[in-house]
Amino acid sequence: MLVNKQTDLRTCMAAPSTNFPSLGEAFKFLFDVSGLLAQKYGQSEKLTNERLKKSIQTKLARLAKGEGDLDKSISELISDFSYLLLEAVQNPTVLAVSVQTLADIHDAYQNTLKREGTYLSKEATTRWMLDCWLPDLFIKSAQKYSLMASLDKEELSFPHDNDWWLPHFGERMITPLEKVWHWIYEKANTTQSRFHNPDGNATQNSEMASRWFRRDRLPTWSELQNNLNASVELLTNCSNQKYQRELAPKLINSFRVVLFFARMSTDIFRRIKDAYGIGYAKKLTQQVKAQNRRLTKFHRKVKIDLEARLANVAFKDENHARRSWRDEASTFWSNYSTKLIRDSQVMQEMESFQAEEPLSITDAKKLLTQFDPFFISMAIRQKRYAPDNSQLTFLKLYMQGLELQKRRDLTTSELENYQALVAENGYDDELRWLVEWLFATRCNRSDEHNTAYEHYKRAFELSKHRIGKESYLLVNEFAAACAKNNKWRDFKKLVSWANHNAIQVRWHRGFDDSDEAVRMAFEMFKYVSY
Repeated sequence: MLVNKQTDLRTCMAAPSTNFPSLGEAFKFLFDVSGLLAQKYGQSEKLTNERLKKSIQTKLARLAKGEGDLDKSISELISDFSYLLLEAVQNPTVLAVSVQTLADIHDAYQNTLKREGTYLSKEATTRWMLDCWLPDLFIKSAQKYSLMASLDKEELSFPHDNDWWLPHFGERMITPLEKVWHWIYEKANTTQSRFHNPDGNATQNSEMASRWFRRDRLPTWSELQNNLNASVELLTNCSNQKYQRELAPKLINSFRVVLFFARMSTDIFRRIKDAYGIGYAKKLTQQVKAQNRRLTKFHRKVKIDLEARLANVAFKDENHARRSWRDEASTFWSNYSTKLIRDSQVMQEMESFQAEEPLSITDAKKLLTQFDPFFISMAIRQKRYAPDNSQLTFLKLYMQGLELQKRRDLTTSELENYQALVAENGYDDELRWLVEWLFATRCNRSDEHNTAYEHYKRAFELSKHRIGKESYLLVNEFAAACAKNNKWRDFKKLVSWANHNAIQVRWHRGFDDSDEAVRMAFEMFKYVSY
């Protein structure tokens, strides 16, 4: 019997996290930065019952741990988030644009987990996403769906500064929330003190707003909403006509929408600053501003083109006009996306991109004359992440391990030599999942199914959200090990996790989540040989 020296799963899981954040962690992050669950001032009708709030928090916690019916939890959380967001922004079009944008990010992230492996820590992997594609996708989707939904016809007011939702770095970091409050005071044609305390009596309301700026404290969403509502009411009922303001309901709702997203952005960039430092936060902000500016300019041209195309169409009503606009915008983006994929393939085959050294300024300028600048910027940043010499050592060991895994005649000595080589090069934590998989493979081919199952289980747990496309084979081998050892509960959990992460399990394929369908796959796996 072949036994791995590292057999304690708790010891294995104590290793530093080298993986992508899970989808569950991403959902928890979304709820956290939205601030929608903090309801001290009771603005939400849905969360008046404390049990509902705790139910959402429990689902988030279990999802982050990968427990329970994952797809059902995500479906319920999307519904909960959408309801709470609509309560916050009180505009169905804003809700639709937001949900569609988040759906794009969810799909892209799920595909990233499915395709990409990582040898970096969770923090460094997240930084890679921030550098290479995540903010770009947000900008593209938010602008695309805003165009499709004709958001500019919703009679919502926004700050003139196109970057109002991003921090400003000068002598100090000015948050999007602070920028937006000053815009609100300007739109109301009053000062900060008079907006929150027009008659001089609501000192608590005014002092609370001052603390947000002086102490750089982030208020909860319900706190912000309560202060806005109270301040607007005080302005309306102020006895001194000099400070009285009658604000239009549409303008008030614009304040609410802009405040919500400014608060959310403020929270996100604070977390980025705390995790990676103010220098990185400043650099990322500059990158995002440039990309936002490029796509805004591009969409202005697209809008002019769509308006010209629909200028002579006789619409039956406003709904017909909006549907036609959406269809034309959707067709444009579908065609444009196809072109970008084709251009990207051509670009990746160019000699300057295949070279190991970074792109020269001359090469970069040449690319910008041939291809879309928004996506060229993203491609150049991705190229900068080419592995250095130390990472190449890791990649060689990784590829060596995968080659051993395919060997039908893998010997004990070869396996132990590989394990020692991994440890000598300092990659015991990063490649422990692969060592476990090799031990599992060796045991499985020697018909030591019980021992193979234990190694497969450790390999699977250690590989979650870090090995990309290699997950398919490992998941299916572990599924077979569960079946051969009659581990029905482990098999069900594995199928649920695989479906949640878009990884196909043989004889199941994710089409039917009933116990009967999963049981049929379980029985079929008992006769599989890998």
